[in-house]
Amino acid sequence: MSAGEQLKNNHGKKFTSLVIIIIVVFISFIICLFNYSYKNQYNGWLTGLIPDKKGSDLIVVNPISHDVKKILTLPDIAPDQFGAVSPNGKYAAYTQVDQKKGITYINIMDLNKKII
Repeated sequence: MSAGEQLKNNHGKKFTSLVIIIIVVFISFIICLFNYSYKNQYNGWLTGLIPDKKGSDLIVVNPISHDVKKILTLPDIAPDQFGAVSPNGKYAAYTQVDQKKGITYINIMDLNKKII
């Protein structure tokens, strides 16, 4: 193999390696961006309870874009209680008062399952 052919061959290997590295970095960036946005879909959003016909709705509000999403309908829960949603949108919590005993409970829910 002549020196010119060897130089061309080395140049081709370097170019191929560079292209592969760029593709891997780009794919990694896209995956990280997707994971970050999914894991923190409600990060920085405001949460609360608003009145409904029979109780309350747990909502989240994006203070920047003014998007409002209803997370749960809570019959028999007064809107003067407290509610929250985890940043990843997986869990919700709200308070509930037992008037007879004068005790306030916190209910935590896995939004994909039942009450914890």
